[in-house]
Amino acid sequence: MVFTFSDTAGSLAEAEIYAAVECIKFLLELSQIMDFLEVKDIFIPGTNVIYNDNKACVQWSKLSTPKRLHHIQMMENQIRENVGSHFVTIQHVDGKINLADQCNRIKSKINLT
Repeated sequence: MVFTFSDTAGSLAEAEIYAAVECIKFLLELSQIMDFLEVKDIFIPGTNVIYNDNKACVQWSKLSTPKRLHHIQMMENQIRENVGSHFVTIQHVDGKINLADQCNRIKSKINLT
């Protein structure tokens, strides 16, 4: 799955927030499909955990915004609304054990040209 953004992120925290927004959108769509198929209660737990290795993003999702992130647009408030409704929770995971980072490290070592 590849996500593209019309704006370039100004910081790592902002990029992580954009990625979390896209993850929540995907989870919401998946939840709606499962609900339509009447299997949501089987496959989608009450609260979905999203792991993130950026502490500023995790802090921001819990309504505690660092000053340097005040410029984030209203679209990203989707994270806070879904955290508030207990659809998702965002938890910190150390970058050394973050699977997404491990995949990126391996990918960067392979010459794909």
